[in-house]
Amino acid sequence: MAQIPDQTGGAVTPGGGGDTNGFLGNAIEIAIVTRDHLRTMEGLWRLGIGPWQVHTFSPENTANQTYRGEPSAFTMKVCFAQHGGMIWELMEPISGPTIFAEFLERQGEGIHHIAYDCNQIPFEERLAEFARRGFRLVQSGSWMGRNHFAFFETEAATTTCLETYIFPDGWEYPEPDEWYPPRTAVRPPEPTRLVERIRTNPDPYEPFHLSQGIRVGDLLFISGQAGYDDAAQIVAGGFDAQAERAFANLDRALHAGGSSLSDVVKVTIFLTDMGHFSKVVDLRRRHFTPPYPADTIVEVKGLYAPEAMIEIEAVAVVSAATRR
Repeated sequence: MAQIPDQTGGAVTPGGGGDTNGFLGNAIEIAIVTRDHLRTMEGLWRLGIGPWQVHTFSPENTANQTYRGEPSAFTMKVCFAQHGGMIWELMEPISGPTIFAEFLERQGEGIHHIAYDCNQIPFEERLAEFARRGFRLVQSGSWMGRNHFAFFETEAATTTCLETYIFPDGWEYPEPDEWYPPRTAVRPPEPTRLVERIRTNPDPYEPFHLSQGIRVGDLLFISGQAGYDDAAQIVAGGFDAQAERAFANLDRALHAGGSSLSDVVKVTIFLTDMGHFSKVVDLRRRHFTPPYPADTIVEVKGLYAPEAMIEIEAVAVVSAATRR
């Protein structure tokens, strides 16, 4: 991926953000506010985005409803569709005070907010960190009492509203009010591929006619990631530098497929010297979280480049957040 020079003469990678602690994490959802969710779904469906689940968020199924710091009941139609690694959401306010009704009155229909996963930190910590950075909570709730969501007053600073939400372990969607198109309808001519190729930019595998990763349903298979830089050259600095870069490359490939290091279920690590085993144990401890993935560590005579010392391949599930 091409790098953007920063004001000090260094460089930042697009998507890496300017905040060195990476608080926002990954963009996982883009949302449109509409006066007519059916019309908007139909238009996006013609562009290949869908199928759509249609739900009603109301005081009956959405607890802890707030508006600008005060308890406040609201009802709205909320529609979800998965498209690649991104969730598309439509919101049509029905009743009660909401920032979405305000948006329609002030600007009309259009893209209203982007949701971030905040690197999966606990929900209360996300709220506190937004507040610490000067961004006030303006709307929130808990769908089904468990899917907590929060919107923040970020427009003045960023021109866009930002959201974060979290799903509990074992979350299952309730049956939607309806599907669009109806389950019996025929999909448009462009079929959804059951197998999807995952690529980063740059993609070091392209010259070799290999896939950096393959997504099949909710499973993601990542090809071996070594300690190469964006020019596909092995980084200097010996094993330690290569190992850190290999994990960074693995993380980037996982995110390109809608997953993350915390979603890895199986990892295979190839070493040219098993003397580095203790370092690999420490790397796994730092980069993975409990329950740790199943693992195989293999010593090999050589890897694809003579100077390469480590290569990591992985199997992961697609993050729950990206399935919203």
